[in-house]
Amino acid sequence: PAAAALGAIITPPGVAVTVVGSAVTGVAGLIGKNRLDVASEGAAKPAIAKIIVDSGIDSPDVAAQISAVKDKFGVDEEDFTEMCCDIYKKYIIGMVKTPITKTSEMKELTSLKNVLSLNNQSVGEAHAAAAKEFYRQTCLFTPVEELEDPEHPDRMSIDKFLFLSERAFRQGEETTEAFKYEMSRVAKAFDIKLDEALERVAEVAEPFYQKALDTTRSKIDTDAVSS
Repeated sequence: PAAAALGAIITPPGVAVTVVGSAVTGVAGLIGKNRLDVASEGAAKPAIAKIIVDSGIDSPDVAAQISAVKDKFGVDEEDFTEMCCDIYKKYIIGMVKTPITKTSEMKELTSLKNVLSLNNQSVGEAHAAAAKEFYRQTCLFTPVEELEDPEHPDRMSIDKFLFLSERAFRQGEETTEAFKYEMSRVAKAFDIKLDEALERVAEVAEPFYQKALDTTRSKIDTDAVSS
């Protein structure tokens, strides 16, 4: 997911690669101040993404490295938060393109949220924007009718997105009202109702709980399982 995010970010629409490159390498001195500001901000986002790729989200100093980018490129707080939201958005899109859901991915998103210093509101915005973009991309190649099939890989990817979103909002300890609002926005992006979205989340979650129960039963007569 990190590599996918970096690949999408280093060639953003509307920003010339040569301008971004000149800011990164420090040879932008001949362009005007306004263009230099744009170039610096355009270079900051790829720099953040590259830190995540190179260091990994579990590195103890990755959050400090990312924070330092803001000062290095002279980006204000609001713009920097938007950049981090966009990286989170592209990261989760890269993650759900593999339709099989792993329990480790929930922890991975939590770690990403923390190293990017995103609050619950920013995470909600990122999930809503990612859902819209991912659904648009999916519908370019897959007819909506095929997305009704629970076994279709693209349908599985959407269900995975719903599951990861629900977990992210729950683990953020949102209020009931805030959870419904954020989850409804994600569901709406996929053109479904909240109740249906939560049913599909439960269908993704069930195998994890079933596996846990099966494992527990198999070890019930050993010291490996506590009361």
